[in-house]
Amino acid sequence: MVHLIMLALGIVSAILYTVSICSYIGDRKKRRAYSRCTGTILRIIKQRSKLHPGENRSVLLPVISYTVGGKSYEILGGTCKKGMEAGQQTAILYDPEEPSKGVMDQGMYMVSIITAVVGLAFTVALIVVAVLTHMGLIRF
Repeated sequence: MVHLIMLALGIVSAILYTVSICSYIGDRKKRRAYSRCTGTILRIIKQRSKLHPGENRSVLLPVISYTVGGKSYEILGGTCKKGMEAGQQTAILYDPEEPSKGVMDQGMYMVSIITAVVGLAFTVALIVVAVLTHMGLIRF
């Protein structure tokens, strides 16, 4: 039984690290290939959380407008940082070939960081179970 727990912890850790690395690589590619402009926060909206679909949780997201080549675009920012409000300016990265594809520069690596930290927590749990099993302090 303990071996199944350790296997599960190892698999989850590996998946989380893989997601973290893929997300980081994707964000790095965007930073290199995308162009930069300044956007303006139009408003902050409250949206139901996609992370907790069964619960009544909501998140605050900025709606940002930016202009490329004389044409205006709007995107929904990924996160709303404390102190953000309508009228503030923020850096935007956009695809020069398809300017409607824009992302907030701020907080771009958050998915990578969060999945890496959670992966580390599962790795620590794996190590603790392995050590306690080796010492004979836990048995199944």
